[in-house]
Order: sequence, then structure tokens, then C-alpha cells
Amino acid sequence: YDQAMEAARQSLFSAVIFGVVSALLGVCCTDFFLHILGASDHVKELGSSYLQIHFLYHLPLILLWVCHSIFRAKGDATLPTVIMAMVTAGVVILDFGLCLWPVRMGIAGIGVAWLVATSLGCILMLLAFKKSEFSSCVEVSKKKPFNFSMAWMKRIMAIGLPACLQDLAWVSSNFGLFLIFSQTSNPTSCQAAWAVGLRVEDVVAGLPIFAMSMGVATVVGQNLGAKKLDRAEKVGWHAAGYGCVLMAIVGFVMFVGADFIARLMTSDPVVVQHSREYLQILGVSEPITVIWLVLFGAMEGAGYTRIPMCFSFICLLLVRLPLAYLLTLTFGMGARGAWLAIALTSLVGAIIAVGWFKRGTWKHHEI
Repeated sequence: YDQAMEAARQSLFSAVIFGVVSALLGVCCTDFFLHILGASDHVKELGSSYLQIHFLYHLPLILLWVCHSIFRAKGDATLPTVIMAMVTAGVVILDFGLCLWPVRMGIAGIGVAWLVATSLGCILMLLAFKKSEFSSCVEVSKKKPFNFSMAWMKRIMAIGLPACLQDLAWVSSNFGLFLIFSQTSNPTSCQAAWAVGLRVEDVVAGLPIFAMSMGVATVVGQNLGAKKLDRAEKVGWHAAGYGCVLMAIVGFVMFVGADFIARLMTSDPVVVQHSREYLQILGVSEPITVIWLVLFGAMEGAGYTRIPMCFSFICLLLVRLPLAYLLTLTFGMGARGAWLAIALTSLVGAIIAVGWFKRGTWKHHEI
């Protein structure tokens, strides 16, 4: 129990460090990021006004997610879910109020909405800590000074850094796709369709997959802690199976409603066409994608993050990007080629995840 409290305390401190560094780097590098992505002058102006504020919310957001993870690790997903739902509602309300009406700040208002909502959510989460058995984690006084521990930092980073690099592979892959789109005959339409399709997919498919991945990680971790290795493995297979069924339904909706959804998001006919193709192709691949992400999530519940990181780099950077370049530019398929590359990468990831999960080495991993 004392070890768990200290792990939580050191994790919160780490979150502050990474949040500050992330915010400063983001603010300083905004113009550089937009430039290498090939943004037009107008897009640079709009993007800079948003990103300069957007990066500031990284500190409260990282703290918020670390607190969320700590509660979830002990089996309490309800409280952090309620707080995250409040944050989401706050973002939506403030998006409309600050971006469109009555304040009319434009796209910068979206950045302000995230900053305000996540800051309030972070405060609520820390107050929840004060009223829980984790109250000692956020107490700093003369009697209870904070002592930074390099040993704890190494233990935390042994799990966290590979997971972070896994996300970095995802972000880098997305940057790569933007660069590929910048070389097409209509780069702005391709990039806009990518943004539209990805956001829609995040809401209808990404969030459920993410939820299942987080949930299975918690249950697997607790079963391994109870020395019930067989049950931990069954949890992973069951979660992947349930995810396939759910994503088959979601994928069917994406495929059938692709045109309707695309026209809700944009009025540009070229962007509508590319967005429709994205939703149809990715809708077919969603049941495959969930296998990849849920089984990797199950392994990460054992603290087994290095192998998923390596395979994510292989799939996202060594498979997806070269394939997208080949299909999009070399074969002249345009945006459709990139969508096919994403779907085929999910298939490769699912095959790898099934094979490695079946090996079972992750069940014997020690932190």
C-alpha cells in the first residue's frame, strides 16, 4: 500500500515536469510545425492562433490523465469518468460560446475552451484526491516534504516511456501523412478530409476502442496481481472478441452513413468525396483495428510496454508511411491510397498482436 502511494506521488510530480516541458516546446515550435507540414499562409495564421493557446493546456491535461490512471489502476473508473465527462461537456459548451457565439474568437476560442475546461477538471480531480485514500499523495508540508526519487522515476519511466514513444509513433505517422498529402495535386482537400475522417472515427470508434483498451489493462493488471494468469489471458481474448462485435456494428454505420456524415462536416465537394472514402474504407477495418489495440492494451496492463512500442513503430512508421506514399503518390491513387494504407496497417498490427499475445510472455513480466 505504501509503495502504491509513493508511486502515485512520484507520478504526479513527473506529470508536472512533462506538462511544463511539453507546453513550452509546443509554444516555441508552433510556426516550425506548421511550416514543415506545408500549410498555406492562411492556414498558418489560423493554426498559430489556435496552437499557441492549445499547447498551454498540456500541463492540466497531463495531470488530469495521470490522476485518471491512478484511480483506474485501483479499480475506480467511475469518479474519473464523471470528471472527464464534465470536462468534455465544458469543452463543447465553451467551443460554441468562445468560437462562434457570443464571444466570436474564431479558432483561437477552441484552444481557450480546452485550456479552461481541462484546468477546471484538473482542479476537481486533485480535490477528489484530497478526499480519497490518496490524500497523502498531494500533501506537501514541513512534516511531509516532497522527496524526488530517481529510483521511482526509473520504474515509472520503464513503463511510461515506451508507452509515450508508442504515442509518438502515432503522432509521427500522422505528421508523415500530412507531408504525403502536401505533395498531392490538392493538398488542402486531402488534409481537410483526413482531419474530418479522423475526428469522426475518433468519436464513433476511437473512444469505444480506447475505453476497452484502458478497461482491459486494469482488469488484466489486477488479475496478474492476484496471480490468476489464465484468467488474465481470458480477459484479453474476451475483450478483443466483444470489441470485434461492437466495431462491426460501428463500422457498418460508418460505411452506410459515410456520405451523410461527410456532408454534415463540410460543404466542399472534393473534401466530401475524400471524407466519404475514408469513412467507408476505415469502417471496414474497424473490427480489425480493435483487435490490435485491445490486445496491446491487455499486455500493457502487465507493465509490458516495450514490445507493443516496438511493433507500433514498425506498423506505423515502417509499414503505414511507405505504403501510403506508394499508393498515394507513386500509384497516383490520391487520398484513397492513404486510407487503404491505414486499413492494411491495422491488419498487420492485428496479426502481430494476436501472435504475441498468444505467446504469453507478457504474463510473466516484472516491473
